[in-house]
Amino acid sequence: MSTSSSLSPFADYHMHLTSSECANIMNEKLGAEILGTYVPAFHNADEIISVLDRSGVQKAFALSNAYQWGMDLLGLPDDQINDWVKFENDFTARECAQYPDRLLPFMSINPLQDYALEEMDRCANQLGLRALKLHFTNSNVDLRNPQHLESIKKVFAKAVELDMPVLLHFMSRNPEFGAVDAAILIDEIIAHHPTLKIQMAHLGSGGLGDSMIKVFDTFIQRYEANPLLDKNNCKMDLAAVISDGSKPLTAPLSLEQCQYITDQIRRWGVEHILFATDWPIFEPNEFENNIRTMLKLTEEEVNTLLSNRWLF
Repeated sequence: MSTSSSLSPFADYHMHLTSSECANIMNEKLGAEILGTYVPAFHNADEIISVLDRSGVQKAFALSNAYQWGMDLLGLPDDQINDWVKFENDFTARECAQYPDRLLPFMSINPLQDYALEEMDRCANQLGLRALKLHFTNSNVDLRNPQHLESIKKVFAKAVELDMPVLLHFMSRNPEFGAVDAAILIDEIIAHHPTLKIQMAHLGSGGLGDSMIKVFDTFIQRYEANPLLDKNNCKMDLAAVISDGSKPLTAPLSLEQCQYITDQIRRWGVEHILFATDWPIFEPNEFENNIRTMLKLTEEEVNTLLSNRWLF
């Protein structure tokens, strides 16, 4: 339970829906060697609503796992991937339609695959899914690769055309990933689309520790230097970042890292930081407790963060 009697988060801006078929294929094809102690499982809208209710949270972003079907490590034939991606996005649409006032569904794709733009059109125009989740690590996107960069530019242009906000898990598999990649994203994509609404997962990076800090630093520096870049259209979410490492897929933060992240949050602006758990990794109450006890934010700053509204 939270250590404070202060208000509960308004929304959890990063929660995952997973069909049983997707969970099964992940477990079958990847296993503990890649997933570690994390075990993919079926998660539907009823379960998300139950989590929200017991935590006093009103709304949530519900993210499709369709991008998982396009993951190269699964080794699925190309002629099957598109059908499974459609299946997973359809699942997300059906689940969230049960709770339209509480859940905002995000479609997803592997942005490097041939079906990507067509699936964005289908989800927007047939399913009414008008928000997009991208996972660069899972999809093996590397913005330093010119062909990848051109594909990503087309996906973001389509998102702007369809008025789709983008939630981006931003990290390549390049071991040197960091400030250079963040600069490419900002200078080559974000700066060219002033109306684009983008949410950077995990404080800007899919990685934790130094890579996350370098990416977040680059965003702070670029946005401070360029008045045409608007933080009102770019939010950072905390999903699974503030952790002692006891949860699957998380890494522990040192006291020094907690202080540095606190300083970064203040420079970026607490009003532009989103409460996000990466559920089922964390439940809202326990993640709120991590924020309050591990970061060095004041109670007023924490309450501002918990109250922030984005796209609702």
